[in-house]
Amino acid sequence: MYSVPILLVGFNRPEIIQQALESILLISPKKIYVSIDGPRSNVEEDHIKVDDVINIIEKNKGKNIEFVTRYLDKNVGAEVNVSSAISWAFQYEKELIIFEDDIVVDKVFFEFTRDMLIKYRDNKEIYMISGCNFSDDVMTYTTDYVFSKYGHTLGWAIWKDRWDNYDMNIIVNPTISSIFKMKRNYDTWTQTLYHYRKNRNMKLKGSGNNSWDACLSYIMRSKGLLSIVPSKNLSKNIGVYGLHSNGITYHHRRTYPNFNYETHPKIIERNKEYDKIHYRNHFKNDYPLWKALKNLVSSILHKK
Repeated sequence: MYSVPILLVGFNRPEIIQQALESILLISPKKIYVSIDGPRSNVEEDHIKVDDVINIIEKNKGKNIEFVTRYLDKNVGAEVNVSSAISWAFQYEKELIIFEDDIVVDKVFFEFTRDMLIKYRDNKEIYMISGCNFSDDVMTYTTDYVFSKYGHTLGWAIWKDRWDNYDMNIIVNPTISSIFKMKRNYDTWTQTLYHYRKNRNMKLKGSGNNSWDACLSYIMRSKGLLSIVPSKNLSKNIGVYGLHSNGITYHHRRTYPNFNYETHPKIIERNKEYDKIHYRNHFKNDYPLWKALKNLVSSILHKK
């Protein structure tokens, strides 16, 4: 029986959460936390769909697995549902594996995250463990996982003492002078200016109005913390429409390559090669410096 507690967060997609739950049940987990957002008051079909989701969860109880459920009466939205669900489950646990309802993973994902949670439990420089790698086919890896300043949440794990620093209402207040301090965490000025613009956009949206994972990424990068990223992708998105998607993207229907994690990094340090390639491949923002500066000035003048 798999010992690491798992959190599954969902809303109104019964056919999607069914697949996600089946993916989890394959490893016979000891405990599953489930948080389901409530129906929207102005969407009549939500009541039926949310009830269908709850019925799926309830039908799977009693399979020698402890289910701990949180069914919200009112809709709080995806951002609050996810972040508050993690805080709720961490009232009882010291570490969690976390899925939103549109994420399924390869079986080895569970072995990998369990072993990484144990191996790096006491190293506070490591913030989270990611199950996905969007750049697994565009570089050659010398180890079976890397440390990165980028960590994605399409199937991931984290310790309670790291999550305790999370704040959905974090105040982001970048200044022109802070660009030079930010440069320490980035490999090029283009990357630095890109993330400065992202921070500035978070400020313009205002505290409490940014996505839960944008806040997570900001906290991790601003503190210089690291994510563990496997050299092969171990997860995929099956929800075509939802929080992460609005149509099919390259996150969908990905395959799981064979993955063994026998070769560990010798030292704990950011893999600069991975971060450079991932920035170029995932953010698709590899502009020349002059264009990055032009975009920055334009965003300041137009407050965008």
